Amino acid sequence: RLVALEIVEIGTLASLSRDEAQAISPKGPELVLRARCVDDSPVNAEPPGRRALSAESTLEPDSADPELLAWRARELAAGLGFRMRKEGLGARTLRVRITYTDGGLAARTVGAARGAGFVADIQLGFAAERAFREAWSRRVRVRRIQVELEKFEPVGPELDLFDPEPETSAAAALAPAQGEGVAESRRAAMHVKIQGALDRVRGKYGPSALVPAASRVYGAAPC
Repeated sequence: RLVALEIVEIGTLASLSRDEAQAISPKGPELVLRARCVDDSPVNAEPPGRRALSAESTLEPDSADPELLAWRARELAAGLGFRMRKEGLGARTLRVRITYTDGGLAARTVGAARGAGFVADIQLGFAAERAFREAWSRRVRVRRIQVELEKFEPVGPELDLFDPEPETSAAAALAPAQGEGVAESRRAAMHVKIQGALDRVRGKYGPSALVPAASRVYGAAPC
C-alpha cells in the first residue's frame, strides 16, 4: 500500500501529516512517529545485555510436589516476561534457583536457541520448567524458587500496519514442506503475536484479567 501511495523513502513517510498517516491505516500515525525516530518507550542507560530481571516465591508450606514447583517457576517467568516485553526486550538466558528446606541450593541455566530468544510466555514457561526440573536433583522439600532473566536483546514491539490476511489452506498445506526450521519460526511468530494481544489486555485491566487455568489449582505465587 505504501508503494501504491508512492511512499518509498523514510523521509517521505516522516513528512506526512496526522490526517495523511491516518489515511494509510489506523496505525499509520505510529508508523510516522517511528520514521521520525520518536519513541516514547522508557529509557534505561544500562545496556540490555548487562541487565537482569528476577523474581522469587517462598512456598508456604514447603513443598516437594514437582507439578506445583514447576508451576511456580512458570508463573514467575511469566511475570518477568510481562515486565521485559514492556521495554521491548527478549532474553537470551533464563536461570532457576531453588532453596531446599535444609538450606541447600541448586540452580540451572537454560539458553535460547541460536538466533532466537525467550519472548512469549509459552517460551519462557517451557524454559523455566525445564530449568527447574534439571535443577531439582534432590527429592526433598523446596522452600524458595527464584527465576532470573538475563542477556536481553531489543526486539521492539511488533507493529502490524495492516490487519493480516488469514492464511489460506494452500499456504497451510505448503508449510510442512518448507522445513522444520521455517515451521518453528512461524510458530514463534504466532506466539509473539498472541502474546501481544494478551499483554494489551493485562496492561489495560491488570495482570489478573487473564490467568492460566492452572492458577485455579495451585493459586497465585506468594512473593
